[in-house]
Amino acid sequence: MIPSVGDILRSLGDPHTAFERLEDIEPLGLQPMRTTLFTEFAVRWRGSRWLLCTPAAEGAADAVERIAARLRGTSSRFMTEYLLYRSELRYTDSSGRNRLCDILMHRLPAGIPLASLSGIDSRQRLLAETDDMQREFAAAGFSHNNLKPTNIIVTPDERLVALRYHMASFGAATTADAEAFDSLRRLISELPENGSDPMTACDAEPAQYSAVRFDEGCRPESRECEQMILISRNGLFGYADPSGRTVIEPRFCEASDFREGRAEVRTDEGAGLIDKSGRYVISPRFEYVEYRDDCGITLARLQGTWTAFDYEGRPTGLRNADVAALCEALSLKLNKKIEL
Repeated sequence: MIPSVGDILRSLGDPHTAFERLEDIEPLGLQPMRTTLFTEFAVRWRGSRWLLCTPAAEGAADAVERIAARLRGTSSRFMTEYLLYRSELRYTDSSGRNRLCDILMHRLPAGIPLASLSGIDSRQRLLAETDDMQREFAAAGFSHNNLKPTNIIVTPDERLVALRYHMASFGAATTADAEAFDSLRRLISELPENGSDPMTACDAEPAQYSAVRFDEGCRPESRECEQMILISRNGLFGYADPSGRTVIEPRFCEASDFREGRAEVRTDEGAGLIDKSGRYVISPRFEYVEYRDDCGITLARLQGTWTAFDYEGRPTGLRNADVAALCEALSLKLNKKIEL
């Protein structure tokens, strides 16, 4: 039996009673991501960010059990923790029956996916990292088998960490990932180096790189989205315009790209929602918030109580069970768009 997205969302709303060993997790968003075997939710646990992965197909946990067991004792700077917890989640299905669900926890290193990079500090550094990763994987007899740019995280010091080992295999030194590594090298070779001459940065089409120069101390963290670029400085996040001029000073602990003029942010006080002027549409006092651009509604939780806000940040009157039902309806609709 596979739990629905709504089942998981309700469990995340009350982790202390729903989870056996993960009762202290803190959800970081309500928007799931689907892979072939799992549905992923971003959470905070043990002081780090993780992907909480729930089965999206029958036998998903069985398919990765051997992989998780092998990786539990593996130490590599190119990989991150991949932990399988059997019968971890307790939930009630649509027929009212009590069920148990396996949970896969996958730690997220600091950084952004290679697929989201618009520029790099050192192309040679990343190419050397790619070479080292390929050699280490081959020496260990490990084949990732899904080395897409979305599954490679580039850390703030421009090191590489592979994610999502669901398709991995083990054996003698292999060339199963050779083509994928070559594709990664081509992608890295096409990325401009920050501060390089945009006319000679690479042979890519102009749309694939940018000549933007950001204010001193600021670096881009994502591609331009709705005329805004997420930037960071000294570990805090803010936003710049397409010319690189800072328009919202870096003051947030966490921040997202803008969608329909709204962005989720987090401060020391909590999570909130801002507009493009940096004004709080929803004050940063919640455990987490998520703006749903598929309907213009923001969902927020505070001390176990769910609230839904409209586009202008006004409460809609929906709470708890009503919000959970809304989450399930929206997530099931959204999942159809994001199959990988």
